[in-house]
Amino acid sequence: MALLEHEARQRLGDHAPVTVRSAGVHGLEGEPAVEAMLQEAADRGLDLSRHRGARIGAVDVRAADLLLTATASHRDRLASLAPEASGRIFTLKEFARLVQRAPDVPPELPPRDRVRWYVSHAHEARDRRTRGRNEDVADPYGGPREGYRTIAAEIERIVAQIATALFGHSGVGRG
Repeated sequence: MALLEHEARQRLGDHAPVTVRSAGVHGLEGEPAVEAMLQEAADRGLDLSRHRGARIGAVDVRAADLLLTATASHRDRLASLAPEASGRIFTLKEFARLVQRAPDVPPELPPRDRVRWYVSHAHEARDRRTRGRNEDVADPYGGPREGYRTIAAEIERIVAQIATALFGHSGVGRG
C-alpha cells in the first residue's frame, strides 16, 4: 500500500492526516519485498527497500477505518478475524467500483471523515448478489518480471481511482 500512501501525500501534503499500513494475511513476517516488486516500485518513484512483511491480526482489523485486500479470500479471512469490521473490508477492485458509484462527498469533510464517508457508502452499495464476481488482483509471486509489471500497472490504476475519491485530485484538499 505504499502506492496509496504516496497518493495521499501527493494529494494532501507531506503531513497527510491519514495512516496507511501494509500487512498480509499470509505474509512472511519481517521479509523484504521480492526484487521484481522492488524494481516495479522504483519505476513508480517508490522506495520499498525498508519494507518488511507483516501479518495482520484481529486488533488491526478492528482498528482500521478501511481495509483493502488483493483478493476476496483475503477479504473473507479478515472478516473472519473480526466480523464486526466486515463492512470496512473490500478488495481493491470492489472498493474502486463502489466509490465510483457513490454520490459526491460533502466538500467540507476532513480526510479521515471523507474515508469513513466513502466506506459507509461503499458498504451500503455492496450488492450481495454480485459478491461472487471476480474482483481479485492476481498475485505475480514467483512468475516472470512481466507479470509484476502488469499487476503493478493494474494496481496503480485502481489506487489512483481510490485516491481521487478519498483524497481529491492531486494538490486539492491541502491546507
